[in-house]
Amino acid sequence: MSGSKVGDAQVSAPDLEVRLDPADHLEVIHEAPPSEPPPPAEPVRPSAPGPRPARHLRLLPAAYALSLVLTGAVNAPGSADEPVRTRAQALAARTVQPLDSLTMAGHPAPTPARLIGASEHGLAVWQGPAAGSGAAATVYTGALTGPDGTMQLTARPGAGVSTRDGSLVRLSVAGTLLTWYELGGGKRGNAYPQESRLDLATGEEPRSGSLAVREKPRGGEATTPYTQVDPDGKIAPTTKGKWLKFGDRSGRIIRYRQRWVLEHRTKGSAKITRVALPKGVTSDSGLDLVGDRFYTASSGRHPAVHLVQGRSVTRIAEIPPARYPVTSWALSAGSLHYTDRSAGRRKAAAVFGNVLRTDAGRIVLGDKTELTQLAGSSAGNRSVVPIAFSAGRGVLQNPGTATQWQLIDQGRTSAVVAQRFVELPNNGRVRVTDDSPTVSGAYTLVAGQVFRPDGELLWTAPAASAQHGHDDLYGADVVYSVPKSGAGLAGVWSVDVERPLPVRLDPSSCEQAPLVATWAGQAAWTSCSWDRVTVQDLRTGEIRDVTTGLGSIIGSDPQPITGLTLREGVLAWRDGEALSLVDLSDPASTPVVLPGATTGFALDGDLVAREVRLGEQRRRVVLEKLPFAVNLRPRLIAAAAPLGFTPDGDGKYDTWKPQFDVTRPVRDAVLRILGPAGRVVRTLPVTAPDGSTTLSDGSLRGLVWDGRSGAGTRLAVGQYTWELTAQALDGSGTLISAASPTRVRGTVEVSAVGPDRPDRRRAR
Repeated sequence: MSGSKVGDAQVSAPDLEVRLDPADHLEVIHEAPPSEPPPPAEPVRPSAPGPRPARHLRLLPAAYALSLVLTGAVNAPGSADEPVRTRAQALAARTVQPLDSLTMAGHPAPTPARLIGASEHGLAVWQGPAAGSGAAATVYTGALTGPDGTMQLTARPGAGVSTRDGSLVRLSVAGTLLTWYELGGGKRGNAYPQESRLDLATGEEPRSGSLAVREKPRGGEATTPYTQVDPDGKIAPTTKGKWLKFGDRSGRIIRYRQRWVLEHRTKGSAKITRVALPKGVTSDSGLDLVGDRFYTASSGRHPAVHLVQGRSVTRIAEIPPARYPVTSWALSAGSLHYTDRSAGRRKAAAVFGNVLRTDAGRIVLGDKTELTQLAGSSAGNRSVVPIAFSAGRGVLQNPGTATQWQLIDQGRTSAVVAQRFVELPNNGRVRVTDDSPTVSGAYTLVAGQVFRPDGELLWTAPAASAQHGHDDLYGADVVYSVPKSGAGLAGVWSVDVERPLPVRLDPSSCEQAPLVATWAGQAAWTSCSWDRVTVQDLRTGEIRDVTTGLGSIIGSDPQPITGLTLREGVLAWRDGEALSLVDLSDPASTPVVLPGATTGFALDGDLVAREVRLGEQRRRVVLEKLPFAVNLRPRLIAAAAPLGFTPDGDGKYDTWKPQFDVTRPVRDAVLRILGPAGRVVRTLPVTAPDGSTTLSDGSLRGLVWDGRSGAGTRLAVGQYTWELTAQALDGSGTLISAASPTRVRGTVEVSAVGPDRPDRRRAR
């Protein structure tokens, strides 16, 4: 248990517990893309010198976009400047299919399950959704293979789902069919029921027979037993303790001596047989009889169908477990971190991490770890706990305390920081809130404040920016914006928080502060009218203007865009729920759009993680490969280390302990110390906590230099050069930095004994 200070208060910094459970893994579903569309009639982008097969874009849907071109509804790519007619047409012409897609869901969730009914041909079972997922219930059916044989259940989407408001759905099994009835409707709710049916084995709808039912479905041989679904999609509870009749047999599930048991008896006999049932079976689990075999279902994290014959109980089919929805997620340094509701009522928020890799062009989730926050109070009803990660560092909103944040480094909480207060003109003050923190290497940006890993406050943004502007962070570089209300501060600014001297990048005075983004020596910001994004190289001053492209729609004004993001060779934003991407490595590139309604996204390397809206309440998180190639070489974000030290043996500043964070997983990392003549005087290999040379989270720790050579000789006072080398774990190249595309270097000062101490600022 370690400690750190926030202001003058001592706060605990508990360790994070790392636990692995092979049964609780992320659900991974590779979705086959739609059938390959025909190639477009013309190139998607204006012609550029030389062929670029890796950047070829496939239109989705290509046939629709091509028809728009042929009818003149939109421009053929590269044609004259005739504007498009509608926003939908513009988006269709720019939509591309990602190269690969992987759907994610959280851990198995405890869900209710109930047997609908069984016959000699098969059975059907109802499963409720995971709490808070917004998903609909699922009905599974399958054919019986024999009295004791296992069976395979298949989901039947749409079965047992109401088609109109206010209807009740009753489901039953008879013969080869699953049947469900919608009741109600009409002015008095007395409209005739509507019947729907499907084959238990095939899931197909029978072609013969009437679909109109002229009588209210009742209990009886045709529909015994039946299961009723309430208008909210939940199974109606049964009458506990009621005997169900099945010909000359009766049965019921009741509580008996602290256990749920099945009681069954034969007509005319007083003998009652009791059978103890598996965990998860209750009086609401449903019951049916085929011959001398009872069937029921169990609820919970691993629901199943059970057969009871005499006194024996056999699990004959597993029901695929429902999954918690992913509530918060962050994509960085080749890893996906996420939270879901599996923490339950514990006084904690569980954060999970998965290493990502590409296998034969497909996205694969690798090893998983669980980081369980031990600090904070219960999260209560709060379903979303904001998180952000960069290499092995992260920030997590303190569960139950929205104004406090826990800073994380390699699975340990290093500090707890609080959001700031801003003074108001009327002598009042208000706390600045933030639901999207940013971490970049050793720096964390929350509510307009930048902190070091130990919680030290390093820089504070102007109040006008913290309250009404936008900001972003890469290493020690911050780009922030101030709206017109900020008077003389209006515009877009850049600052190095280690040497805080702000530079105004754009003096525009906008009513709403421009969106800003920064990455590796570049900055991007929107125009006041959102029809343009400016990208500037902060070292050379070179500027590129990117047109958002949707301001040319006839009769339509440009709309505010959201989520401006800058990453390695990629610029992205959301226009409404359309995610636009620009390949910055191609000067002739124009924005392209990924399919579907995107409600949130994050970029890392050649991957994009995004939340896609499927309906009013339903969301899903998908990982996708970008539709164009990007540079995947690992890049140094920042070096967290003093600029010097005094190895004089007095116990103060005797060693130099640099920490490095890089954008990709690396291996074989080595730190070399070079003397004034350029000769290597010390070589320090970098290893992971487990001793391996593979650094899968992009964080390089554990380095210590005592000012001596490799032979143990104390080196002379003076300035030394450090050089860091590493190889990308995926083979994409060697380590680079924003300052150099070929090598990563910096300096460190070895000082003599004396009253003057070396500069305590951090190395870049």
